[in-house]
Amino acid sequence: MAHIRILVPITSTVRNVDDLQSLAQPGLTISAVAISAGPSSVESRVDEAFCVPGLVALALQAQRDGADALVIDCMGDPGLGALREAVQIPVLGVAQTSMSVASMLAQRFGVVTVLDRVTTLMNELADLYGYDRQSVGCHSSAV
Repeated sequence: MAHIRILVPITSTVRNVDDLQSLAQPGLTISAVAISAGPSSVESRVDEAFCVPGLVALALQAQRDGADALVIDCMGDPGLGALREAVQIPVLGVAQTSMSVASMLAQRFGVVTVLDRVTTLMNELADLYGYDRQSVGCHSSAV
């Protein structure tokens, strides 16, 4: 049976157990764990810096627990590179995965966020992941 561990990079919430169970399939279990210390939300590079040590510890523990893959539950993909260096199992970032799927479904794509301050970070991730030609940018819905 495959086991995917969702890593939550904030202290304010963990996914609802019912939400996780709706994702499970025969032969697949899903669990989630949140950092115990760090930001209550990841909205800046500073927030990312404070959540990464906890994420690395959670990733190492997940690997010891027998997880087959990890998913960082944050559109900013905090610590993605560090986690991939720390463990020998696949680590997926929501932003990188979403951009990859969007690029396969359309010639152009964009990201909509609720926070003005994260648009620059999202645009930088699109460039970093090689989607600068396909991305029309990140825009905030904030009024």
